[in-house]
Amino acid sequence: MSRFSGYLSRLEKFELDLMSLKILGSYPRFPKLTNVKHLELAIYAYDAYNLICCTSFLMVSPLLQRLKLKILGLECLSLQCKKKKQKAKPHRCLKVVELGGFVGYAIDVELAKNILKRAVSLEKLVIDPCAYSWGEREERTDLECVIAARACAKQLDMSLPPGAELVILSL
Repeated sequence: MSRFSGYLSRLEKFELDLMSLKILGSYPRFPKLTNVKHLELAIYAYDAYNLICCTSFLMVSPLLQRLKLKILGLECLSLQCKKKKQKAKPHRCLKVVELGGFVGYAIDVELAKNILKRAVSLEKLVIDPCAYSWGEREERTDLECVIAARACAKQLDMSLPPGAELVILSL
């Protein structure tokens, strides 16, 4: 990663596919993404700790304004995991957060709340209760799951910073 550090510091939009990357314990140290304003992460949620570590990108992207997460595999995620506490430093530039693949489990609600604690200037939280397959959005056929995910997403409204809007996408 250090070989690309010079280039990464120039980027304004950065997309990273972590779907096939299994990192045990913790993410590597990422270089500062000093100019990144739009970050898209695709992640396979086989490990709750690694999912929560997505918030590490907030610390290395001080000018980040838009964060989009595409999460795959929450349905099969075991909540039995060890979590490492991270200090919740405020992020003053983040305006829009999109969470795709939200199913309303404790782990994705915790991820959303963790981001909301940091995003003190947030204007909009967009929740997409549809699942993701490898790189593609797929509509859920199980209506009960979608209704449950939407109900959990609505509860995030209480955690939003003042003036922020919650948008829950429909099928």
